[in-house]
Amino acid sequence: MKKRFIFDENYIKRYANRNKTRWLIVGMCVLVFISVIIIVLLINKGNRNRVKPNTKIPTFEIKEEMVLESGSELPETVDYFRKLENINVDDIEIIYPEEFELSYNMKACSEEELEEINENNNPEDYICAVPVLNTPTVYGISVKVMDKEYTVNLKIEDNTAPDLKLKELEIMKGEEYNIEDFVSECYDATGECGLNYYGFDKDENDNVIDYSQYKDVGEYKVRIVAYDNYNNITEPVETTLRIVEPDSEVYVVTFDANGGSAVGSINVEGGKTVSEPNNPTRDGYLFTGWYLGDSKFDFSTPIDKNMTLKANWQKNSGSGGLNPSVPGVVNVTSVSLNYAKIYLDINQSKTVVASVKPNNATNKTVTWTSANNNIAKVDGGVITGVGIGTTTITASAGGKSATVEVVVRSAASGCQYGDASYNTSYVLSVTLASNNCAVNPNINYNETVSSVDYNKLMNQDLPGLGYNVSNLVGVYKADYYKVKNNSGTGLVGYQITVTVSFGGKTSVYIINPNGTRKFIRNDFGLK
Repeated sequence: MKKRFIFDENYIKRYANRNKTRWLIVGMCVLVFISVIIIVLLINKGNRNRVKPNTKIPTFEIKEEMVLESGSELPETVDYFRKLENINVDDIEIIYPEEFELSYNMKACSEEELEEINENNNPEDYICAVPVLNTPTVYGISVKVMDKEYTVNLKIEDNTAPDLKLKELEIMKGEEYNIEDFVSECYDATGECGLNYYGFDKDENDNVIDYSQYKDVGEYKVRIVAYDNYNNITEPVETTLRIVEPDSEVYVVTFDANGGSAVGSINVEGGKTVSEPNNPTRDGYLFTGWYLGDSKFDFSTPIDKNMTLKANWQKNSGSGGLNPSVPGVVNVTSVSLNYAKIYLDINQSKTVVASVKPNNATNKTVTWTSANNNIAKVDGGVITGVGIGTTTITASAGGKSATVEVVVRSAASGCQYGDASYNTSYVLSVTLASNNCAVNPNINYNETVSSVDYNKLMNQDLPGLGYNVSNLVGVYKADYYKVKNNSGTGLVGYQITVTVSFGGKTSVYIINPNGTRKFIRNDFGLK
């Protein structure tokens, strides 16, 4: 058979088109493959340059100011933020100023916990001791987040009136009564609670009712208000006074405190019993009961003559504790204070309240002492700064005690609280220090200008308009609003806005630095 040469013309014609088609298909496949690889590479490159959808970006917005009511709990870290996303709270640092005052609400603590807290002065270590802010003031709180530090103005206000609860009172004709006789409870977060009979009620002859002067037999409605140091006043609370005519001869039971605190006498109808009064107190002694002669008096005994009951006392044991073997004696288990540490300027005062448990303890007398009277002195819980330094005030009752640390400092100097560059058309009332710098915004002020305005209002303006203000309390409230300089930064002082409200009328005005008033509302027609 004859062999066909590779260049045979017929062979080439027969197979050339078939090979051409094959190579065309192979080439197109290669081209597609290369294109796919290029596309994949481009997509990967784009993904590397693009933020992944699951990446969490830290974002936050810090509040410029936070306003809390007196008695509120200490804010949590998150409370200082409007927005806080993708940031670990543990990485945020809250820095409180040196003069920051923190109180503790220990109502939930057991007697054992209170005793431990008082012995070690460490309420912060107990869950039952809730940290609260009581004193109205303004603090600059530093918030450090992501290596930057910001400032939040933490403003503590007292806009809440005391909690007042009354009880009915029944007396016999000829007996006297005091406003405290109607009160079962009066509580305010700041520790101060004053009382007054309501002075705006009128009788059918349009005369102002004096609730303190009822003397005739009958049943009377009595209205009382409570107020605190920040001019917050309750709505009138009503109770009942009954003055009864005795059906038989009236006898007087006199209580001789025998060296203890005074106890008033009680009038009793013949044949009826006398109520046992509150126990008197005497430093260093335990009250063991009222005695008639040598016998302890039985208060279930009907009274048939005038008599004098004498207090019997037992000296406390040498260790300072009470003798638990005395029948009917309830020993003090703990003493607690509403502050663990306070800051004072020289001559500045602050009231610290002591709580003695149990409530029915036989001797609840609290004795106050200062470790250094040259730094701070104390009188019945009112602590006053005397000289620069740190000392301890101790409250003792029934062999138990609690302490508060007191730091007394000199008045602030320098321009750390703002400067004298302010717009006088915007800053209506501002008190500057002697060096022309702003006063410390972290202190609660009793501005002279508002005191002068108060005296003018009560002694001239309102009486001149025919208003009787002799029995009024809380009709005048001065609010101190912080004012920044004209660039919007740096606190330079306070704008004083006064609200006068009683008898259904209200006037609101701003006190200018020269003592004149700019009225926002003027129902009384003041000038």
